[in-house]
Amino acid sequence: MSPSRLAKVLLLAPALTSLIAVAEGQAAFIDKFRIPVPGATMPVELAVAPDGTLWFPMKFGNALGQINMQGRITYEGVSIYTAEPFGVATTPDGSIWFTEAREAQIGRRMPNGKILEYRVPTAESYPTVITVGPDGALWFVELMAEKIGRLDPAKGTFTEFPLPEKESYPKAIVAGPDGALWICMGGSNRIGRMTTDGKLTEFNVPTPDSGPYRITVGPDKALWFTEILAGKIGRITTDGKITEFTIPTPKSGPRGITVGPDGAIWFTEGAARKIGRITMDGEITEIDVPVSADELRPLSYGLLPSDPAGFLQGIVTGPDGNIWFTDSATQKVMRVNFGGPTGAVPLED
Repeated sequence: MSPSRLAKVLLLAPALTSLIAVAEGQAAFIDKFRIPVPGATMPVELAVAPDGTLWFPMKFGNALGQINMQGRITYEGVSIYTAEPFGVATTPDGSIWFTEAREAQIGRRMPNGKILEYRVPTAESYPTVITVGPDGALWFVELMAEKIGRLDPAKGTFTEFPLPEKESYPKAIVAGPDGALWICMGGSNRIGRMTTDGKLTEFNVPTPDSGPYRITVGPDKALWFTEILAGKIGRITTDGKITEFTIPTPKSGPRGITVGPDGAIWFTEGAARKIGRITMDGEITEIDVPVSADELRPLSYGLLPSDPAGFLQGIVTGPDGNIWFTDSATQKVMRVNFGGPTGAVPLED
């Protein structure tokens, strides 16, 4: 199916906080860019494309958003109004791959703008996070089906690998440094390692009911993950040894996680409205994301009964060397800007 074409664009002067300390000898500002779509859009995950732009699915907006390093946002509708696009990954050919959670499909935006869709074999499987595997295939979690899916991009064919535990609820997946896929299993409180032929090894997270949520590969070749319910950051080596680090702010609800330009691990704290940074030796720094005047009203409402109002979600390091993240409540993409204000409008207290 061809998507409904939306061609709206906005260039917004970013709102800046006062100068904030990040680490010794380092400081930054927070830039905010509003998504030009009426109503709730709920931007979720983020991925860097080969052309140096960032792409983000809008779950409630049923669209794909794109933002360049100057803050110019464009967006395109997907073909099904009820798709609920969620996860996103990019490939070197310029394709943007995304999950359609509600419709149980994997979408592919071709470099020419055409969108192809592939239906996941298991109906109502609710695919969310997606990544490019070590074999060049697209791997994704099927949250409600409790499976790991694999899509061959050349053939358009699927393979599914059921997880052994009931209520494992896989939340995230990433290609590891060891040629395997690493999985956050939020329901069973485990980190999984799956080979490309589907063999699964599981490791228990020491803190009970910690809710492992998102995962990334660190510069130390270990896997780092957020524990959304425990308020911790976990680290697991490829041989299965887990270390946990407690975030200073209680009930911070850590979500997205990525490697920063400084070699530290950066993460969003959804419930606390903070951005966290943890060094390889476990030292944690937190940055408050101030609330600007236009955000007061949306932050007074909860997005979903199970989620705090105003959660910060996806996070990546952009080609400009800054940290970019989404705010699902205020319909914005934000940036931890290490380069200074450069003519932007200061944020009012």
